[in-house]
Amino acid sequence: GVSLCFLGTEPPQQVVYTGGQKELNYEAMEEEHRRLLSVIRDATSDRKVEPSDQITLRAQVPSALDPVRGGGSSWESVKVTAKLFVSFTGSDTIDTVVVTISPPFPFTVSQPTVTLQGVGGRGTPHTVPLTFSLSSPSL
Repeated sequence: GVSLCFLGTEPPQQVVYTGGQKELNYEAMEEEHRRLLSVIRDATSDRKVEPSDQITLRAQVPSALDPVRGGGSSWESVKVTAKLFVSFTGSDTIDTVVVTISPPFPFTVSQPTVTLQGVGGRGTPHTVPLTFSLSSPSL
């Protein structure tokens, strides 16, 4: 029988009948115990598993400014064009990737938002030219 007691109470006087002895499956209990330990270990571990599918952004910035057109030398003619390479390491293709570029003041960018269609895994990266310039003469 089963007897439950709480501190400060008297044990029950009635006996609970279980209806018969059931054979215990120790292998199933041990397997469930191992599975639960694995779940607990994964939930409390400090190591984080990085996803295998990743979008990679790589910038190629030249060491010199763009050539000035029209012979101007004012702050408005200071520009640099960088290349942004966007690739995907997964085996599938991402339908749409939106990249937002927000440079700090006083810089501006030619395309603040770039939308790329069909960024595929393990293929040639998409190349996006981005021209940065000054929005005012003060730094």
